[in-house]
Amino acid sequence: MRFLNLSSSTVNRLETLVRKSENYRVRQRAQAMLFSAKGYQRSQISDLLSVTTETVSSWFDQIEENEDWDLKDLPGRGRKPIIGEDNSKKI
Repeated sequence: MRFLNLSSSTVNRLETLVRKSENYRVRQRAQAMLFSAKGYQRSQISDLLSVTTETVSSWFDQIEENEDWDLKDLPGRGRKPIIGEDNSKKI
């Protein structure tokens, strides 16, 4: 089992995100990283955050691959508008 090895500055940044971020998903991902740094297994983290183990693993894989990680959702995620921009201007 591998755990995230976080610097103290990263831990401080994550703790700030958990307390102050308005985005629920950002808070959830930051909390997952903090749990991992404290030695929690991915299955335990998934239970605590009510997500699948695969989701937690996906978050950690993305973080480990990219040094300039960001916890926000990537553009294009979520439901697409039913009415296109052309039609919304007419309405």
